[in-house]
Amino acid sequence: MPFSSPPLSPIPPPPDPALEKNHRILVVDDNPAIHEDFRKILGTDAAADEFAGAKADVFGDLPSAAMRLKFELSFAAQGERALELVQAAAAAGRRYAMVFMDVRMPPGWDGLETTQKLWEVDADLQVVICTAYSDKSWEEMMESLGHPERVLILKKPFDTVEVLQLAHALTEKWSLLQAARRNTKELERTVKVRTRELVASNMRLEAETASHQAAAERVREQAMLLEEARDAIILADLTGTILLWNRGAESCYGWTAIEAAGQNVLVLLYDGSASEELVVARRAVNEKGSWQGELAQRTKDGRVVTAECRWTLVCDATGRPKSILGINRDITEKKLLEAKLLRVQRLESIGTLAGGIAHDLNNILQPITLAMDVFRTQLPASSLGMVELVSSNAQRATSLVRQVLSFARGVEGERRPIQPNALAEEIASIVRETFPKAIDFQLCPAEDAWPLLGDSTQLHQVLLNLCVNARDALPDGGTLTLAVENIDISEREAAMQPNAAAGRHVVFTVTDSGTGIPAALREKIWDPFFTTKEQGKGTGLGLATTLSIVRSHGGFITLLSEEGRGTTFRVFVPASEAVPVAAAQPAPVGGSDLQALHGHGELILIVDDEAPLLSVLRHTLQFFGYRVVSGTNGAEGLGAYTKNIGEIKAVITDMVMPVMDGPAMIGALKKLNPGVKVIATTGMSSDVAIETIRRLGVERIIAKPCATRAILLALREIITEGSPSA
Repeated sequence: MPFSSPPLSPIPPPPDPALEKNHRILVVDDNPAIHEDFRKILGTDAAADEFAGAKADVFGDLPSAAMRLKFELSFAAQGERALELVQAAAAAGRRYAMVFMDVRMPPGWDGLETTQKLWEVDADLQVVICTAYSDKSWEEMMESLGHPERVLILKKPFDTVEVLQLAHALTEKWSLLQAARRNTKELERTVKVRTRELVASNMRLEAETASHQAAAERVREQAMLLEEARDAIILADLTGTILLWNRGAESCYGWTAIEAAGQNVLVLLYDGSASEELVVARRAVNEKGSWQGELAQRTKDGRVVTAECRWTLVCDATGRPKSILGINRDITEKKLLEAKLLRVQRLESIGTLAGGIAHDLNNILQPITLAMDVFRTQLPASSLGMVELVSSNAQRATSLVRQVLSFARGVEGERRPIQPNALAEEIASIVRETFPKAIDFQLCPAEDAWPLLGDSTQLHQVLLNLCVNARDALPDGGTLTLAVENIDISEREAAMQPNAAAGRHVVFTVTDSGTGIPAALREKIWDPFFTTKEQGKGTGLGLATTLSIVRSHGGFITLLSEEGRGTTFRVFVPASEAVPVAAAQPAPVGGSDLQALHGHGELILIVDDEAPLLSVLRHTLQFFGYRVVSGTNGAEGLGAYTKNIGEIKAVITDMVMPVMDGPAMIGALKKLNPGVKVIATTGMSSDVAIETIRRLGVERIIAKPCATRAILLALREIITEGSPSA
């Protein structure tokens, strides 16, 4: 379009000079009689009017109307007072137009000094120097003041007409100066506005010119870009016949432009078969005009590559579709690298997280493991079954923490033959004991279930994770089913399922009648740290860990969910020919074994920030014959030791505590008593952390959670055998 300049902004009219009229005059003289003379000449009294009229009639040099103009007068006897008046007038917006200034005004400032100070406040002030005698000549006064255009000399005694002329002329000069200054500012503003408009117009003109030049350059370069582009650019008509095949396509697929010309793109890149993804892509291009996504494509040497495709429908001048332009990029290597990177990041994240949660989980498990040994001796025989169930699950949880740490370090769990029904029974026992009674749990074991080869702790974690998720999907209750069945997967069925292999499988099915999973989230639930639960109620690692464990066993997971109608997870694990061996039941630790480690009233200091653990450990040690003092952090522990420094035989302390941690407290204890006996308990399993504790001279290091026997044995050893190395 032709360039057109916008209309210029209108120039505002000049201000009215009448608005700037100012007849305010300051008289500065130390003689009150002079003040009275000026008041008569320039003031408002009738006598002055009559005198001024007579003068005008005699001399005829001023119109009588002008001579009768009234001035607003102010008076000052000294320069200091004059400065105050000028400052106050400027602050109030009622500036003086001129000053009649006496030269000699002892004992203060003289007229010249006062004038300079007044100009510092109001530079536009017009000054008339009134003098009968001066120590300085006119040249010296002008040199001292430096602004001859603002200064006039009036010799005393002065003439009335001369005073009136000066008053009229200088107040008018002041008014004209203000009007000129305003006009100058308006002119400057108008010039700036016009300049901005012209610059903007010039820039628009330059931009339009550059745009036309760039368009012409783009047309010239398009042909070169098509050939030199690294992406594969393919143009095919609506039947699939290839019309354009650039060098990028040659590099990506292997066929030259001559070989590809005239061929059908469906036959060339997709082996003549239209996959579901390809059908969806073609439909999207025809209906919406464009499509973007990923497709599996074949190369000349038979390889299958993953291509990132961007397809656009090309129309003729009448708007009728005539061809499809495809820009494809081989991202096979990128996808492989992304998969490896995601796995590495996942393992790093789990490793970082595992160290943190291990400490907290071990602190939670420690009171349970300690309390079980006391319960075995105090509870009736009818309750021992429940005690053994809790103890067994605590041991399994301990093993699970260690397993997470091992898994984070890339160590595979130990594979042993497992009976699937027995594994399901263990999960059922936990669910029935801990899940809300509003959830109707059903266990459906398989008849003659095939054994499988795996890590029981890991698979236990898989099923427990799925059951916990099902529980969270049933906030108001419902049905939760855990089923076991045998399935033989054919080659055809395995080909339809990613990561599946043909053969015999044991399938664990977890079904709930809960809220279901929205379609938009079904692909995201497997991502590490993705969770739909409230903050603090889920880490987002449950399903990610579940999928990783199942895949490490050679299996896969399927999901069927409908929003509002429940969810079904099916875990497929390859069956094994190995025969499961019943696990040996550990002999209960208690009775005479623990009685042999009974204390004899020794005083023990225990320090831990976990209140439940501290309470159980205190009760356990007291039950086995020890006296106990305690603290919930290093500072409290140090205080308790100081009060009982001669009695305490040993110190049992946690390492991670608020206020003062374990290492800091141990260092302080060693200074108080280099021979203090210390047992360190820690939920951290890092080799570096263990080595740090050893360097403190700690006699024993016990990893949480530990059995009662381990603590009693460590106490017996360090109390009776001196200080053996840890």
